[in-house]
Amino acid sequence: LFFVIPKLHILGHLIKCQEDYSLNYTHGVGQTDAEGIERVWSGLGGVATSLKEMGPGSHHN
Repeated sequence: LFFVIPKLHILGHLIKCQEDYSLNYTHGVGQTDAEGIERVWSGLGGVATSLKEMGPGSHHN
């Protein structure tokens, strides 16, 4: 078992973190971006907005 950070998300991490958890340096993963779960969110419709940190339920006046 090993941990990696999806390719689009890893760009927001420090260089050391990128070196340790990048799919680009992980042996045996093939060509993947590991962003598959992100593609599911758009199909969830109204549920997706309720799960966002900035959704209506988390707004403060």
